[in-house]
Amino acid sequence: MLTWGAVVGIFSAGLVGAYPLLRKAAQPFGALFSAGDLLDMSAPDAWLSAVGFDFVLPWLVCTFALLAGSRLFVSQEAQSLFSLLLAYPQTRSKLLGERVAGLALAILAMVAWGWVVLVVSTRLAGWDVSALNLAAACLSLVLLGLTFGGLGLALSLWTSSLALSRGIGLAFLLFSYLVYDFPHLLPNLSWLAAISPFTYAFASRPLQSGWSGGPVILAGATALLVWLAWMEFNRRDVMVEK
Repeated sequence: MLTWGAVVGIFSAGLVGAYPLLRKAAQPFGALFSAGDLLDMSAPDAWLSAVGFDFVLPWLVCTFALLAGSRLFVSQEAQSLFSLLLAYPQTRSKLLGERVAGLALAILAMVAWGWVVLVVSTRLAGWDVSALNLAAACLSLVLLGLTFGGLGLALSLWTSSLALSRGIGLAFLLFSYLVYDFPHLLPNLSWLAAISPFTYAFASRPLQSGWSGGPVILAGATALLVWLAWMEFNRRDVMVEK
């Protein structure tokens, strides 16, 4: 977790530090980096929104959450420790709740560190970026990470396989990103963006407009996935990774 947090901090600072150099280098190709594009360099906040919160940071946080969520129980099962965990005098609900809470705190701490780095970096660079809007974007990032963490947990319990659950989860992460950020690749299937968690996290551009209701849907999706994982967790005994 410390390694992932360090990477988030480095990339957060790098996004701010790299902007002046990349914008200068991109001037001869201005049409390729205009407002609304994937690599929007029209303004610092547009760059941070398009590249930081639409691409770099979500991939880091969601990949961590998915991998960590899938390991909450399947890793113990693979090591024949699952039955030992259940031997402790505590309910399965409490055991699951403690693991999920630990994952949520890890994601929150990672993103909070990224927020601190971004606030300091943007102030040092003289950018007019609201700390509150940065907090709104980071909150959306936390809820996006929790959604994929819940997905990793649910898939690992449904499949009893660390490799399979991660494969399915990473495939859905890639799919969600593509239908959100590259709708022109699937023009006849643009409606699929409605099932992409990215849409509810960042389509409203929280870095520019502040908090919106979209992330509430992510909170609901996370709760649903954790509930489904809890149902499977209570139903099964000892599972062995395939």
